[in-house]
Amino acid sequence: MTKKCTDHQENVYKNRGDLKVANIVDKPASWKEIVVLEERLNYALNIDERYWKQRARIDWLKSGDKNSRFFHSKASARKARNRIRGLHDKNGHWKDSKTDIERIVANYFENLFTTSGPNQEATEKVLQGLCEDF
Repeated sequence: MTKKCTDHQENVYKNRGDLKVANIVDKPASWKEIVVLEERLNYALNIDERYWKQRARIDWLKSGDKNSRFFHSKASARKARNRIRGLHDKNGHWKDSKTDIERIVANYFENLFTTSGPNQEATEKVLQGLCEDF
């Protein structure tokens, strides 16, 4: 363990101990003292947590930089998770063949971007408004 890490942990332990003593002693500490001690403990815990997050990230980068199998396994797992295994068609039937999935997706977007019974008068007014803006 590095000295820096040890300092973080010692700081957390010290602040926990100080807070415990302030709450236990015969003459209770003032609430202001307790609040200050709690803030110190929270600060020490945040520093320690940040240190360990950075450390974990560094270890991951080290493993990844030297190990292409590591990256390949991560990419393969992501690809498997993102794969569409099947879709329900408009009748609610599950389809899992590649051609059925392609057809369902194509039909969905075709229906999404086509109009049904466009109103000619409304279309002309929209176009007229656009032409006036230019």
